[in-house]
Amino acid sequence: MNKLIISVVALCNIFSLIAMEDGGLIAITQLENEHFARHTQMAVNYSYKVVIEQKISADNALHIITHKYSESLRSVNNNLSELIKLQGLQDRLEEFKKFELDKLVVEAKKRLAIDGSDVEAKRNLTERRNVLAGLNLETKQPTYSKPLKGEVQTDARIEFMKRNKNYPLEEEAIKDYIATLIYQFILARRTTIYDNIR
Repeated sequence: MNKLIISVVALCNIFSLIAMEDGGLIAITQLENEHFARHTQMAVNYSYKVVIEQKISADNALHIITHKYSESLRSVNNNLSELIKLQGLQDRLEEFKKFELDKLVVEAKKRLAIDGSDVEAKRNLTERRNVLAGLNLETKQPTYSKPLKGEVQTDARIEFMKRNKNYPLEEEAIKDYIATLIYQFILARRTTIYDNIR
């Protein structure tokens, strides 16, 4: 029986990878779009604040990247789907599909298939995907140092920014960072194959 459940969950994961796309473009809901735009504005405000307070320098890589993706998002009227298309981030976002086959991701999704209100399983799913995304970015950009648990959501974010002051500012590296950010703040939080599919 357990093998049957695992097989069904694995098939659902495969189908979710296919269903996640809409004509080759990952669908972003209005609510997700607003969440990302709000997060972006908070990141910009924090970044400006710590530069003014001279806690980081204006040439800090994450400060620069935060402002670049914020400006890019504003240039498309905060439409994240348009930003993904404009920046050519689709292929990078599709790379994250491989995480759906991770043992801990499969286990969390299996628990959610049994009980969709399992808060612990949802938290485990999101956290595991975020860890995998951070490790993926570290592999692609070795100077990247992923945030510690809870670090980005608090004033400890400054330590994350300091550790990443030398993150590369080449276009491809910036796209890697932005795609990871979009994945972590939107796609990693989805729980079922039906979440946010157009």
